[in-house]
Amino acid sequence: MSGPLSGISFFVTLGKDRRGRLLAIPATEGIINHYREWADEDYLNKYVTGRIYRTNREGSALWTDEDFRGFIHHSERKQEPRIGEEVTGRVIAVKEDGTLNITLLPLKQESITDDAAAILEYLKEQDGMMLFSDKSDPDDIRSVFDISKSAFKRALGSLMKAEKIEQRDGKTFLK
Repeated sequence: MSGPLSGISFFVTLGKDRRGRLLAIPATEGIINHYREWADEDYLNKYVTGRIYRTNREGSALWTDEDFRGFIHHSERKQEPRIGEEVTGRVIAVKEDGTLNITLLPLKQESITDDAAAILEYLKEQDGMMLFSDKSDPDDIRSVFDISKSAFKRALGSLMKAEKIEQRDGKTFLK
């Protein structure tokens, strides 16, 4: 099967309607909590894979391959995963109730290279000069590069250390 839902799985409870037809109803938190396992501290900083079963403005809930319940706060992802989508993330907290907090963002040292590459690409598109520097407004940085100001500054620092860019008069130049 191909199409927008190919490869997607959904967590449902099966039931019947008044006419006896089979119904698939999205699984509730009560069902998830009944069947989930309790994670222990050994999972901290480990990578887990699971399927999203609920999403809202605050974040996304997932069921891991190990039968744990995980939560991805909206600030720990670059884009919102779809219900049924399989994702892999790093455990950043094991809560007292045995559930996991997960991030889909790379480790800082890994993201520097991605962020630095995006900045270099942007500079090339702008003929070697951009109006952004380490003093730029955080909202402006996020709107163009989709990263935080601190991530932007780390990437700029790595590029300056590698002598690929320089800053003058509130602007950044490609060397």
